[in-house]
Amino acid sequence: QGDGTIHDTLQDAVEADVPVAIVPVGTANVLARELSIPRDPLAALQILKTGRTRKLHLGKADDRYFHLMAGVGLDGYLLRQVGPSLKRFLGVGAFWLTGFFRFWSYSLPTFKVKIGEELHAATFAVVSNSRLDGGHLRVTPQADVFDDTLDVCLFSARSHFRYLKYLWGSLRGKHLDYPDVIYRKTRELEITGESRIAVQLDGELAGTLPRHFEMANETLEVFVPGAGS
Repeated sequence: QGDGTIHDTLQDAVEADVPVAIVPVGTANVLARELSIPRDPLAALQILKTGRTRKLHLGKADDRYFHLMAGVGLDGYLLRQVGPSLKRFLGVGAFWLTGFFRFWSYSLPTFKVKIGEELHAATFAVVSNSRLDGGHLRVTPQADVFDDTLDVCLFSARSHFRYLKYLWGSLRGKHLDYPDVIYRKTRELEITGESRIAVQLDGELAGTLPRHFEMANETLEVFVPGAGS
């Protein structure tokens, strides 16, 4: 499965309380990379015999679970622009190619993010359970799919050229040093803004603002490499 398929499957798997085996045959396979599951399907299936299970903590956006990340603003907008045929042909490259052409037409609207007693303004937010994303960026490098907190990274610029600096900083692992980038760990947050601002969950479009995000009480048991119980 790819991350989108896992996202759809886990909505029922959590309720069924059954362990899940991951065979990475999707576009980005971010969760498989996080769990060190090999891309070869036969090697991935072998984990059912030689591996163990671990409990994966999940995020929740209102009543929908996500296992990797939620994005508010820019990446949701770009996902709207990616055609399904281009995604099948180029995989993750479709997102980058679309971004190159469509990024400049996005107006970077501001929304509000409430974390505890803090209130921040942002133009792009990543609410993550994973240190990896679909490409080569690590926007939330301190995140861990096995801990019970969400990592939140907020970008506040209204300038497209500043976003190019964000990208360059993220590629070098330096973006958290920027004064207009905010990073927090939390179990709950609220994001409000214009209803046209898109939200994506695990790389799939999931509506618009407003949204309440939290760490779910439920977990998902997954097979991972390594001996043990």
